[in-house]
Formats: sequence, structure tokens, C-alpha cells
Amino acid sequence: MWDIALHNLRQRKTRTLLTILGVAAALQLYLTMNNLIATFEADMLRQYQAFAGKVYVEQSLPTGEGWQGFPSPASSIEADTAAEVLALEGVDRAASSEALFVPLVPSVIPNNPPYVLAVGIQRGRETALLGAMEAQSGESTLADEDSVILGYGAAAYFGRGTGVDAVMGADTLYSIEGEGESAVPGDTIEVQGRAFTVAGVLERGSQFFDGVVMMDLAVAQDLFNRPGAVSAIILSAVSVEDVEGLRATIDEQYDELAASNEEQLVTKARQWVDVQNTFFGMINTSVVAVVIVVVTIVMVVAVMERRREIGILRAIGARRRTIFALVLTESLSISLLGALVALPMSAAFSRLLWSMAIDSTVVLAWLPIVGLAVPIGILASLLPAWQAVRVDPLEALRYE
Repeated sequence: MWDIALHNLRQRKTRTLLTILGVAAALQLYLTMNNLIATFEADMLRQYQAFAGKVYVEQSLPTGEGWQGFPSPASSIEADTAAEVLALEGVDRAASSEALFVPLVPSVIPNNPPYVLAVGIQRGRETALLGAMEAQSGESTLADEDSVILGYGAAAYFGRGTGVDAVMGADTLYSIEGEGESAVPGDTIEVQGRAFTVAGVLERGSQFFDGVVMMDLAVAQDLFNRPGAVSAIILSAVSVEDVEGLRATIDEQYDELAASNEEQLVTKARQWVDVQNTFFGMINTSVVAVVIVVVTIVMVVAVMERRREIGILRAIGARRRTIFALVLTESLSISLLGALVALPMSAAFSRLLWSMAIDSTVVLAWLPIVGLAVPIGILASLLPAWQAVRVDPLEALRYE
């Protein structure tokens, strides 16, 4: 049966090829959407692991106002309030810090951390933000007020020397002196007209940490005109047992603040992922429906063109189930071939947009697409197969 189906498909090479490419393009979109949301979820979870045993405090924002996750550049806390929070009992002051977040280059994807983000942190307390993250090269501590620590992605961005004008069409805010694809310790970069020396480049982490440009808090407040204000407070408790009590104390004493521990940050992240899953799920459902309709149309046309052939098969004794199986096999062949082509298309698309090489994760995510091709082929074959089994041999031959 497969031999006959493939032979019939080869008889109409151009139409078959175009249909397979159409199916592959749609399934590639389905695969890309699934990979995208899985990557976001894994990225967020890695990001929040740095806050194990800590309390993250930001301004309590109304739902729908500003980005509700971490970090929140829309949050603003007065310096006096931040000082009171840092002085609370149970806070390990040496491992806690105020932080200022200022987006430099926004993400191309809505509701995501900026591509490049200036982070002001109190010098000497960098671990409040970085946790166990270390520098890939150079130091993970700020040497002085003229030094910065770059995330892996920010180093690559500055090293290219594109500047924000190439991304946003704005005036150039950044430049780099030196050579190489990425900025390295010792290079000089310029942010908002001020020169900084790169003290270190962080190891690869989450999207947030890859995009940071960490500098002294006081310098950041002056540079971005945020005197006496911070975006968040990152608290380390004296002991792990004090984390929940510290969070509860802040919620009770400060109505304008929202305190979250690692578990609550992860919960918020999963809620965001659920919303995105719903959105992408609607797109993927539409994609599958379109694929079914396209394959159905192609098979209906094929059955109409082969009425005489089907009539002859029926006249020489072919059973209805044989005709049904023939149409079903052709439909499955188109769907499965489209799924096979979808993997290299998805890999090429991902590499073009995000410079992501194909890996085992992409392959494993592709396997369900092959499984999805089976019900697509079955559903797309129902109408044309029903039409084929209803062909009357005498009428078909007389018509021809």
C-alpha cells in the first residue's frame, strides 16, 4: 500500500513537494513555539535559583502595571524605606543590597527581561545579586566606581560595537575601545557618556544575568538620574529559617512593598508561563487546523482527478476499505514527510534568529511532531477517503 501511495505522489511531484513544504513550514512554527516557551521556563527557573535563601523586595504594583516578574524596572523604592528594610532584625546586612534596574536595550519579546540591563548594586555586596555565579574571566566584584561587570551576552553586545542605535534607532549610548568579538576584562566601554573599565565577564547563566551591566549603585543613580531611589532590595537572611519570617514582617509593616522568596518567584514565573502557554497553544491549535485543511484540500483534488482510476479499481474487485486505506496512506505520507522536513527547517530558523545550534533538546522536542503528523494525516484523509469509497464504478467509467 505504501508503494502505491508513494508512486501516486511521485506522479504529481510539484504539487506533492509544495504540499510537503507547506506542512513542514507550519509544523516548524509549531515546534519553534514549543521550544520557545520551554526555553523561557527553563531560563526563569535558572534565574530564580540565585535567590535561594533570599527575599526579593520591590514596590507593590497593580496588576497589569509594569512587568510583574523579576526584575521590575517599573518599581521604585525610596532610599529611606530601603534603609529601614535593610535594618530589620534577621537581615544579613553584609550579604544584602539595594539594587537599581535600568533597561538599556529592550527585549524583542514582550514581557521579557531587557536584552541589556544596567544594574546598580552596592559595591562589595555583588553576591546579593549574583549568588553563586562566578566570573568567566576577570573578577565578579567591582574594583571601583569606574568599573563594571558584564554578563556574557552584554559582553558580546558591547564587543560588536553596534550601539543601541542599531537596535532601537536611538542615539548611540554605547561604544567600546579595543578589539575582539566580545568585551574582555580591561576593555573600556562607554555608557551614557561615561567611560567604564570592564572588571569581569560573568559565566553564562539565564537571560537576565547574561544581559547585566553591573555598576556601583551610587554611580548608577547619578548616571540615570535616579537620586534617592532604588528598584528593589535583595535581602539575605542570617539563617535560612529566618527567610519566611523576614518576608512576612515586610508584608505586614510595609503596604507599599511586595516581598517574595524563591518559591513565590518561581510560582509567579509558572503563572506567566501558563499565560504564555495558553497564548502559544491557541496559535499552535490554529497551525494544526491549517495543516489539516491544506492536506484535506490536496487529497480531495487528488481523488477528483483519479475518479476513473478508482472506478477501475472498484470494477475489478477492490473493496471499499482498500480504497480508504489508499487515500489514508497518501495523506499520512504527506504529513510524515512534512514532519521530517520540519526539523532541519526549525534548526535553521533557530540558528538564524538566536544563533542556536541544533542539540538533543531540539531533537527530543521534534519527536512529538512526528507523532502529531499521524493524527493530522488521519483527520485530513477522512473527507477525501469518504468521497473515494462512494465512487460508483459505472458512473466513473461513463463519465470518463
